[in-house]
Amino acid sequence: MDAPPPDPTAPLPTDVPTLQAMVRELLARSQQLEARVAELTAKLDAALKHRFGRRSERRPPPPAADKTKRRRDEHGRSPLPAQLERREVVTT
Repeated sequence: MDAPPPDPTAPLPTDVPTLQAMVRELLARSQQLEARVAELTAKLDAALKHRFGRRSERRPPPPAADKTKRRRDEHGRSPLPAQLERREVVTT
């Protein structure tokens, strides 16, 4: 069925078996194309729902175990570890 399509302006054959074979090929091709359109429509619908769907439809994140609460506005440098040596430097 990957043959190039026949010329639409060419005359049709007159024998019935050839015409019936052509109709069967066209029906099979039509069913294939309808199945492909349905598949692509389903993929497009899923992509649109993912992109533009309601946020409440998303799954909540799984609960994390042993998660310590951190302040939201925490920023800047974190404190140095206690095991580091401390030295006082006095300048005059």
